[in-house]
Amino acid sequence: MKTIFAAIAILASASMSGIGQNANELLTTLGTTVQHAGKHHAYLLWQPGDAGSTLGKRFSIHSKSGNADAPGSYTRLGIQTLHTSPHAIRALLELGEKLDPAAAGCYVRIDGIHRDLTLQSASPPASPADVSLDAAEKLAYIIQAAATDNRLLARLFFLGRAHPGVMQTLGHGFSIPVASGIHTFEVREVGLSDNDIRVVGRITLDTASPVVPAAPAAPFQVFHPVTTGSQYTINAKDNLNARLRWGVGPTLRAQMPHTFGFNIFRVKRTTAESLGWHVTPPTPAQITAAVAARDPADPAPDAAAANEIPVLVTDLLTPAQAADASNRERIDFSDDGVWHKGADRAPVRRPYIDGEQFYFFVAARTITGSPGLLSPGTLVTMCDRLPPNPPSIFSVTSSFVRPAAPADWATQGGSQFLQVRIRQIPEGNPSEKALGYYLYRWESSQEQLNFVGNPLHNRIGGLIPHSPGQTFITFNDNGAGAPSLTTHADRSVWYTVRAVGATACSGDVLSGHSAPMSGVLRDFKAPDGPTGSFLVCRRAPLAGWKSREEKPAPDNKLPRDFIGFTVEVQRTSSAIVAADVEVTLTRAAGGTGVLCKQRLSYRSGDKVRVNLPYREPSSDNTPMTISVRAITTNGLISAPAVRNVSAVKQTPYAVHYFTAKVERTCGEVAFATPPVHESSEADGTVNPITGLISYPLDQGVKEWRVYRRVGTDGALSLIAKAEGDSIPNPGTWVDDALPAENGVNVCYYGQIIDQNANPSPLASLGCATLVNPDLPTPMLAEADILAETPDGIKIKLEWFCDPVGVDRFEILCAADGGGVPDLTGLSDALDTSAITGLLAERTDLEFHPYQTPRVGGSIGSGPGFGIEITAPSDKPLFFAIRACGPGEYPRSHGSASNVVTARWLPTVSGPQPVIPWPARPMPGEYDHRRTIETYAAGEGPLWPTVMPTDYGFPTGILIGLTRHTITRTSIRASTLVNTTTTPDTWLFKLRESTGDATQLGNLMPFMVYRYQVASSDFPSARANLVQCTPLIDRISGVYVNSTKEQGYQVYDPFLLFVASAQTSIKVPFSGPWNDSKPPELDFPYSTSNRPAYLENSTGMIFVKDTLPVTLGASYRHLIVQFEERGEIKRIIPLQPVQH
Repeated sequence: MKTIFAAIAILASASMSGIGQNANELLTTLGTTVQHAGKHHAYLLWQPGDAGSTLGKRFSIHSKSGNADAPGSYTRLGIQTLHTSPHAIRALLELGEKLDPAAAGCYVRIDGIHRDLTLQSASPPASPADVSLDAAEKLAYIIQAAATDNRLLARLFFLGRAHPGVMQTLGHGFSIPVASGIHTFEVREVGLSDNDIRVVGRITLDTASPVVPAAPAAPFQVFHPVTTGSQYTINAKDNLNARLRWGVGPTLRAQMPHTFGFNIFRVKRTTAESLGWHVTPPTPAQITAAVAARDPADPAPDAAAANEIPVLVTDLLTPAQAADASNRERIDFSDDGVWHKGADRAPVRRPYIDGEQFYFFVAARTITGSPGLLSPGTLVTMCDRLPPNPPSIFSVTSSFVRPAAPADWATQGGSQFLQVRIRQIPEGNPSEKALGYYLYRWESSQEQLNFVGNPLHNRIGGLIPHSPGQTFITFNDNGAGAPSLTTHADRSVWYTVRAVGATACSGDVLSGHSAPMSGVLRDFKAPDGPTGSFLVCRRAPLAGWKSREEKPAPDNKLPRDFIGFTVEVQRTSSAIVAADVEVTLTRAAGGTGVLCKQRLSYRSGDKVRVNLPYREPSSDNTPMTISVRAITTNGLISAPAVRNVSAVKQTPYAVHYFTAKVERTCGEVAFATPPVHESSEADGTVNPITGLISYPLDQGVKEWRVYRRVGTDGALSLIAKAEGDSIPNPGTWVDDALPAENGVNVCYYGQIIDQNANPSPLASLGCATLVNPDLPTPMLAEADILAETPDGIKIKLEWFCDPVGVDRFEILCAADGGGVPDLTGLSDALDTSAITGLLAERTDLEFHPYQTPRVGGSIGSGPGFGIEITAPSDKPLFFAIRACGPGEYPRSHGSASNVVTARWLPTVSGPQPVIPWPARPMPGEYDHRRTIETYAAGEGPLWPTVMPTDYGFPTGILIGLTRHTITRTSIRASTLVNTTTTPDTWLFKLRESTGDATQLGNLMPFMVYRYQVASSDFPSARANLVQCTPLIDRISGVYVNSTKEQGYQVYDPFLLFVASAQTSIKVPFSGPWNDSKPPELDFPYSTSNRPAYLENSTGMIFVKDTLPVTLGASYRHLIVQFEERGEIKRIIPLQPVQH
């Protein structure tokens, strides 16, 4: 196509026109043709050097066909001047839309200038119903304001160069449809009378060859320079933007008068490559269509114009100059985001995202705003170039890794190195995201300042990857060249760290150096563990013999004629709660008899005593041994204090004084069995644990520590330590803040630390159980008898007690008449040795301990406790409670509570039916004989025996036992038993049914009968039944409480009381028995295979058969029991007795 060059008309000289001219009146006249709706349109513009020099002047436009030298005259096409009427302006703007491919932008820019002019820049863009009318009215307002504002006027002419409609409104542009072909146009200045003043420009246009600017060179991306010596290798100003410049070849350079700036087009890489534009640039029509198809509100269009107004380049570069990478200063265009319409139609910039890629194309603009030929595309990647904030070094610690081979563990081999702990960049801000970290090692804290411009200097290893989700990462500096104990012992090693920012582009985006942090390698070889021990202390009882006197103590109210001896034990501490007294006698014929075996409880006062109606031995062949043991609240029993009494001067009375005291004994925990420590003294003060700790020499020990663990899984607590250059060895430690919990296990551990703060292994110093022997005394409420059951009576016991230090309770129970009560709901009786002295009025009561469940269980958690038990209903029961510590019986315990009584009284409702005799059949025989060892407590064999001749009657029947001291006895006189219980409770009980040991009934009332049975001397003896006794329904006696005597005095002509230790009568001892086979017999004081029914017995009770007998005859006795109303209850045949 033929190019029509623009005619630059310089006004004629003054001689030619007749008026003076100056430089500001120079006008540039340009023109081109465009096609719109299938028709050709010619567009002319003339621009003055000074916008105000020609504003308001009138210009006429003339044309003729052909070139300027073609024959023919010009025809006036119209007159153009400045327009201020909104309607005229509207028509010209709509006319300009036919020529302007970016006409929509024209209205937006007019609205923007108007908002600036009216001080409404912050207001959103207008969205009128009639866009062109609104723009026309605003442009008219702007023109009026520009008449007195040269800068605004220049801005209007710049807008006119970009948009033909505005240029025509200013009176410096003209457009008209033309026919195909060549046309020459003249622009003339005319006067007010339309007379021609001068020709200001002439131009020839060919519709076949419109002006299309040539393509510039491909745009070149220009990066910001990095300051020499900077710690940053990439300039952060290049963050998410592209700086471009381009070169102009000779062809385009020649066409520059026909252009007005450049347009830059941005196309997504995927879109450009799919269309092949990365190889062949798009045509002007293609890029125009792609841009026109964009949604103005789309923040990520496939193709868009990167510039809104023409990009003007004042100094054109050649392609070679533009591609010079050493030139980092010259740029023509910078793009930092995508502009689009927001929700309020205001323009919004969407910043680029790291890694977005676009092809950028450049084209020169024609005078109508359409692009010329496009340059080749340049691929640009938007890169995150902002360095992240510097990370920080949290710590530099000397670390140790044990060797892999177990054989090296004992020598503490292994590797030591510095471990750097880095606090990572937080992940909440995407712009601060880090890919990893570089670590640097320095000799001093300032060294890194000398090498900030060299990112490789003193870098350790490679990139340390960022660990997502973690606050810290660690780096072990144990590679080649790392510090070691050989090269850096006791020297500070400094470290800094730099973060590597996340970016889609090549090159490391490094942060600055962190603050330096130092670490020092130290020897990690630990010293050997310490040794040590500690003392455990307890209050131990100690019993001793004091003296023998022949006068009773003033407070011992014995009868004047009392014959025997007294054992008295005086305690020196309230921690002594009881004393065991045992008196044995060696018989001349061999064997040992037990005269007394009692546990005496200190209830009130500091003395307990037992009076025994036995003379001291008068022969060395029958020595007597008195053994006394002391018992403390902690359950410990002392070794016996033994007093052997041999032949002494015969005196009617003697008293042996013993003492019971408490000694504090301490021993090493390793040798204590069991290892128990009492945590408090008798006065309630703390009894601390004291120990020693020793450590090996020449290992640089600077500190020792002692730790305590309470319980099996408790935490270690530091209780003692010593540190310094000269700490004692061994060192003494004290734990005076012992746990208050009773029965808790405490363990102690020792540890030493050397000059490098290396701790030794924890060494066990021992473990002990802490007990608190000072336990509270419960208060027992009256027993509540709930009901009678087939097994006995149900009793509810309730008591109040401070639960601190209490593990469980022991219920002490005594049955009136002796024996071990059979209680259900508790443990079995814990001890066969009875406790006496708990009740001052009834010192004869023998209490036995039973164990309750632990505190916190079924009895409650305190301070109120309770339990239901089942007990026998045939006799009164006495109860007391004492608090106990942990452990097995015998255990530590407090003082016993008050004593309460429980006795069942059956309720009788209405008169009972009476069946007259003999309406009932006679009762059958009742065989009470069973294996001797199986008689329950309170039972016994009804044994007939031949009495010694000096007793005054031939036959006696054993019917009971005394279990209290027999103060005096006589065959023909009264017997005095030191007890307050009535004699009827001393007799044997009988089972209501032969197999049920839980249901025992009284023996009285009864009568004794006998008849002769066949024997070797009298094989044909006749069974003549005779009565031996009257009805025995009571035992004659009275309780004596005088200054001389105390106890129950019995005088019954049908009963005989015989002290067990002074008799030659044998009683059943073991084995089964029947008429043909008697049981094994022995003396009642014998201790060998002693049956249970004889336990704690002091004497025997015989019913007398005073009827004469025939020598060689054999007799069977019958005990006939009666009901309360006089009817026979049962008949009990006894073993035949041979005379």
